[in-house]
Amino acid sequence: MGELTGVNPVTLRAWQRRYGLLKPERTAQGHRLYAPQDLARIRLILSWLERGVSIGKVRPLIEAGESLPPGREALEELDAVKATLDGLDRRRLERGLIEVMKHYPLPVYRQQLIAPIETYLATLPEAVAAVTQALWQGVLIERCGALLAGARERGGRPALLISFDSQCGAELWLSALELMSQGLQPTLLAPITPTLDGLKSMLAAMDAPLLVVTGERRLTPAAWTQLQRLLTAQPCELRLLGSVATIHQDELSLLAQGDIA
Repeated sequence: MGELTGVNPVTLRAWQRRYGLLKPERTAQGHRLYAPQDLARIRLILSWLERGVSIGKVRPLIEAGESLPPGREALEELDAVKATLDGLDRRRLERGLIEVMKHYPLPVYRQQLIAPIETYLATLPEAVAAVTQALWQGVLIERCGALLAGARERGGRPALLISFDSQCGAELWLSALELMSQGLQPTLLAPITPTLDGLKSMLAAMDAPLLVVTGERRLTPAAWTQLQRLLTAQPCELRLLGSVATIHQDELSLLAQGDIA
């Protein structure tokens, strides 16, 4: 279901139990069975959420047959998260992120909560910016780690996630959640050292390995050389994620053909 909708099972269960948004059938074994009309409803829910409507307000809007608003608004929970950061209240910040990351799919809270918070942090006075940023990154990474740990039992194709960026922060963990939403089981290794030779054995031990490189900066020629050497020694599928995927579309195609020296 996550591969079809981009919504993880935990969030789907919350939509059903807490908000009454979904009523899937059950198999004889008790597993949820989503019909085409359920998929259509999930997409409609996502359309409302992507416009900044709080999850608690979606059901009345759908049942009333309201038209989708044309623009996108800020997520209602954004101001509350800002307030907890201003007060350096770790406990409230953690509780707020738990609620948001449970009830909203990853693309929604990345665009409407995390991105605005990052912009907001950049405007803070220097005297408080460092500690506030550290608090935000620390709690966000912890929550991402908890979600990844909870998904281990669901299985999935293994993926090795690396980055050449010297400072990855929570972005690496959010990339791992993106892979998880695609039905993969990511293992994080970053920031990676200048040589990738040590990854050969790790990839060889994985079943149908997938190597994912994420990052926000252009890769150096040395990094491409390392990737080509690794793929020659241990052939596997390579994907790029994040800004590097846009920056290096042409290079990725050439690397797959073995044309980058």
